[in-house]
Amino acid sequence: MITTNNLIVFREIQNKIYDSMKETLVIYQNRLSESFETTENYLKNYAYDDVDVRIIDKNDLSTEQYFSAIYHVQKSFRSALNIYDMDGFFLYSTTGDTYIEETQSEITYDKYRNIQNVIYEKMKSDTFLTNTNKGKWFSLKVSGKYYLFRAFKIHDSYVGCWIDTEKMLQPLVGKELTQSVLLSDTNGTVISNIPPAGTIP
Repeated sequence: MITTNNLIVFREIQNKIYDSMKETLVIYQNRLSESFETTENYLKNYAYDDVDVRIIDKNDLSTEQYFSAIYHVQKSFRSALNIYDMDGFFLYSTTGDTYIEETQSEITYDKYRNIQNVIYEKMKSDTFLTNTNKGKWFSLKVSGKYYLFRAFKIHDSYVGCWIDTEKMLQPLVGKELTQSVLLSDTNGTVISNIPPAGTIP
């Protein structure tokens, strides 16, 4: 009788923990979706409406207007880092081979350079946005770590942002479900930096 009662109590505790973790995940997922949506709207409006992008696209690298536009883009991205929960924002103009990026202060130089090199080469060769990832957030693996990207191409320029998938899960650190939560793409490939599994069946 005592053993049966203990088993019932244990199952009730398990159910309460499960319900609590599920509720936490739903809240966090909604918060992430909202954060990504507002960031995406900022990028879209910036790519299509900002006059500085058009100036940089003209490829007149010697004018005062060109250098002023670069300064304005850097200033805008710096402000965006304080508003949107991203690790970095970037602009690349293919006409003048101009790359501009602002990243969070805690990003190490090596990480910054690795990401910059990968996305710069992909944008330069026009392989950054593909039919598969165009129009949505997509993952890229850089030096063994996964990052999520969102980018728009307007005329001859790319405007985008990125975030470390590890940073996305930081609000869950210290909770029991930290060891169980993972991120996956639409193909079931796990894109967490320290995945408990390679794929989801």
